[in-house]
Amino acid sequence: MQDSTIYENLGARPKSMEAQEIWFDKYKNEKDKIVYAVEFRGKHIGNVSLFNIKSIEKTAFLSIFIGDNQNRGKGLGKKIMAALERKAVVDYRLQQLKLEVVPTNLAAIKCYENCGYSHFPTSGDKLLMVKDL
Repeated sequence: MQDSTIYENLGARPKSMEAQEIWFDKYKNEKDKIVYAVEFRGKHIGNVSLFNIKSIEKTAFLSIFIGDNQNRGKGLGKKIMAALERKAVVDYRLQQLKLEVVPTNLAAIKCYENCGYSHFPTSGDKLLMVKDL
């Protein structure tokens, strides 16, 4: 993925394929993280994950990444979020989800607001948004 807006919206820098493979190998072995591939019309268009899963507190952070520019702006984010929220409640018995987003990613912020996430104050460079399930 060489689309610079993807990395700007993530607040990240492009990584080599080797670095991405190392990241995925590390990520899949961590007990408090779950990653799902997102497919649309038979094509892998991104990933969604739950991480920092706290079973006792019944909370987790989520991330969603749609890397295929052609599939942004079609309402897929809202559908993906709803599916992940159902999975969080049914499979993991979570009661609250949190996410961080860079303030310049206005499309994502709008999607999260439309999904019922509220802004919470933070001292970092990203916005914290939270939803009680």
